Amino acid sequence: MTPLGYLYQYFIDAQAALVSGANPNSRTPNGENTLHAICGASCSSDVLVALLKKGADARARTSYGATSLHYAAKCRKSEAVGLLMEHDVLVNAINDKVQTPPHCAYRNASDTKSDIEMVQLLLANGASVTDQDITGKTPWHFAVKASNESIVSMLLEAGGADLAVMSEPNVLHIALTILLAHTCYGLFNEPDDEGNTCLHSATKAGAKKNVQMLISTRDIEMQIRSHGGYTSLDFAVKEGHIWEKGIKR
Repeated sequence: MTPLGYLYQYFIDAQAALVSGANPNSRTPNGENTLHAICGASCSSDVLVALLKKGADARARTSYGATSLHYAAKCRKSEAVGLLMEHDVLVNAINDKVQTPPHCAYRNASDTKSDIEMVQLLLANGASVTDQDITGKTPWHFAVKASNESIVSMLLEAGGADLAVMSEPNVLHIALTILLAHTCYGLFNEPDDEGNTCLHSATKAGAKKNVQMLISTRDIEMQIRSHGGYTSLDFAVKEGHIWEKGIKR
């Protein structure tokens, strides 16, 4: 971390340092600048605003390809995501694992209002849900793995879902619904490098509501086998996820 980054992270007044000419774009040996540090720490948005006003480079990458937006998305900081979007960041920039900020966001999102706003911000600014990382996983593979019992039911129609049926909406199901409106159903059947589709991922994780949502789509393929020879139903049995109606249609 840069010296200025330490000042901000530990809540020491760094405004004076900036006024005195501290360089907001100084780098650590691994290529992190102060923005990276702030987006990965528990600092207020005022700190980020101050750095951006002083010319901090919002597009700067670390030696492993991560941008400040990767850090903000991973740490679920919706305000930081919004501020970075105002400074011409690349929403689909890839790191050395070929993961974009959406990969980071959907992997870690929870059922908070802030996370819902973060997902909406990313999508509104052109976040892709079809990009595959180095293991072949799309943001969908990460999003469907979370299990949230608060969803009572979800009805899907072509191009989207009816959010009105949700008694207790949570972010990952809302994110999945929004994603449906931004992509084609065929994406659900895209395998990662292990041959696992989104349905495999959701089933292995025991994410019952997500499984129910996926199998309600018109084009989901139930019989696709992973490279290990498993269908989604095989995984349900193997992992002990035996539900009342199973995953049969």
